[in-house]
Amino acid sequence: MTFAEDRVMGSSARGGVLLVWLVLASACAGTGPTGGGSAVPEGGSPEVERSRVILLHDNDTHLHDNHRDEVRRFVEGVRGAAPSVFLVSGGDVLVRHSHLWPEGEGIEWYRREGLRQIEWMNELEYDVMVSGNHELEPHEMVTREILDAARFPILAANIRIETEQLPRHPAYHILTTEDGLTLAVLGLSVINFEAPPGLVEEGYHQTVEAHRALAEEHDALILLNHIGIRYDLELANAFPEVAAIIGGHTHTLLPEAIHVNGVLVAQTGGHHHVRNPESEMTMGVVVLEFEDGELVESCGWVVSIGPQGVRPAGAYRYHAERWEAPVPACAA
Repeated sequence: MTFAEDRVMGSSARGGVLLVWLVLASACAGTGPTGGGSAVPEGGSPEVERSRVILLHDNDTHLHDNHRDEVRRFVEGVRGAAPSVFLVSGGDVLVRHSHLWPEGEGIEWYRREGLRQIEWMNELEYDVMVSGNHELEPHEMVTREILDAARFPILAANIRIETEQLPRHPAYHILTTEDGLTLAVLGLSVINFEAPPGLVEEGYHQTVEAHRALAEEHDALILLNHIGIRYDLELANAFPEVAAIIGGHTHTLLPEAIHVNGVLVAQTGGHHHVRNPESEMTMGVVVLEFEDGELVESCGWVVSIGPQGVRPAGAYRYHAERWEAPVPACAA
C-alpha cells in the first residue's frame, strides 16, 4: 500500500481525513530521483514558510457528470481548507462521434448534453480548460454554441482557428494565488481527424518554445495538455523549466504523479465515449510548494469519487500508449 493509500483508505466514506491530510498536514517530501527533493540547505532552518498551490484536475470526462453531490463536496472541501486552489480540465468534455450518441439521437441531443456539461463546470467554477479534440469538431456550429457558454477560458496554443465555426482559443491563462504567486497555464491540443478548412495544428515543441519566456515571467509554467502521455513525457524531457504537465487524451491513469526530468506529470484516466451513469468520477490533486517564489516541491495523486465517498484511484494502468514505469510514492 502506498503512502497516499494508507492516509486516505480509512476515509473513503466521507473523505474528511483526506482533506485534512491533503491541505493541512501533508507536505510533498522528496522520494529520491523521482521526488521533488528537500529545499532546506545544510545547517539551515527547516522552519521556512511555504506557499502551497493545489490544482484539482480531470480529463476526458466525455459528458460524464456522475455523483455530483460527492464531487461538489470534495471540491468545496478542498477549497475551504486551503487559500489557493484551482480547478482545471484536461479537455474532451464532449463526444464528437455521432455514431456513439444514443440510438435515435442527433444534433439536438449533442447540444443539450454539451450545454449541460458546461453548465455543470460553470457551477463548479472551473478556472481553465484546454480544448480536447472532441471540442474541435464544429458540428454545424453547435460546438461553438456549447463552448461559448463556458465562464472559464478554453486554451489551445498550438491550434490555429481561422473559421467562425469555432471560438478562438487563447494560448495561455494566468492563475494568481492569494499571496500573489502567478502560474502561467499553457494549453496544447491535438487534431486527430480530418480537419475542416480553417483549423490547423502546429507542433508541440515549437509552441512551447515560443512561450518559453512564461517560465521566467511567472512563478511557474504549467502545461495543460490534451496530446497524450507519450508527448507529455517528451515535453518534460525537453523543457525542464516546466513545473508540471497535466495531461489528457490517452486516458492514462497515474494514481500518483511522476517526476520526469524534474517535471511533475499527472493524468487521471478518463471515461468511455458512451456515458455510463454508474461510473465513478476521478479527480487529480497536484500540489506545488513554493519558498520565496521558488518552486521547491511538487507531488500529485488521483482519487475516485462515487457513492462510497473519496478513495484512492486503482493500480497504475495505461490506455492507447504502451508505456510503463514504476509509480513512485508522492510523499515519504
